[in-house]
Amino acid sequence: MKDENKKEIQDAFQNASLALRSLEEVIRKYYNTPKENLNIKEFKKIQFPPNYIRTKYHFVQQYNLNVLITDKIKIASIAYSLMQSDLHNYILNRVHIWGIVEGFFFKSAIINLVSIIEALILCSISKQHTFCTTNNGKTVCKFNGNCKFYIKSAKHMKVKEAIEYFKDKYFNGNLEIYDDLIHLNRIRNNVHISILEEHEFESKDYCFESYNKAIRVLLYLKENQYKVMQEYHIHRNNGCEVLPF
Repeated sequence: MKDENKKEIQDAFQNASLALRSLEEVIRKYYNTPKENLNIKEFKKIQFPPNYIRTKYHFVQQYNLNVLITDKIKIASIAYSLMQSDLHNYILNRVHIWGIVEGFFFKSAIINLVSIIEALILCSISKQHTFCTTNNGKTVCKFNGNCKFYIKSAKHMKVKEAIEYFKDKYFNGNLEIYDDLIHLNRIRNNVHISILEEHEFESKDYCFESYNKAIRVLLYLKENQYKVMQEYHIHRNNGCEVLPF
């Protein structure tokens, strides 16, 4: 990017910062923020830039959610969480946050992304399992113990187990993504404050590096999960011992 273009962007950032500071100075004439605040119903808030947060329909299409997942509620939840990730993305790339607050905002953004990744993996496994059942999922294929294409239920599957299962069954040999998944799952477990082994103030995990790892894994799933599943279906259809049921 040319220097004059960078300057135009930086000047726009500066103008936005000054406008926000001016807004807060006016509000603080009348309210002791953040201890007390104005009645927001009496004002029109700052308008969010259009077209930055993408739609539910966009994410359902881009991630092939209707193909990979059966449960409509889970499809919607994943799409809405992806919309939330757009909001996190905007703030992280537009607003200067520092110190502990920055770390915890990264934590929220990363955990949201990892929750999406977990759902994409677990929910897709659940759909694959239905192929190996009959009687509305009540009866499991009698060859499940020996068939290498059998996909077991994800109902009680732990996330780490699902990651291993995903890798063994149809992960397409991408070990870098697998390593990222293991690392991100460890960070994800930090949502359970009661099991933390170190003070979160000292954690180095809440940063752009970890955030970008989660984005990279999500992008991999977006670009490859449907394709890998289709390849798996071809191999399964050629190797399944009981087709058709």
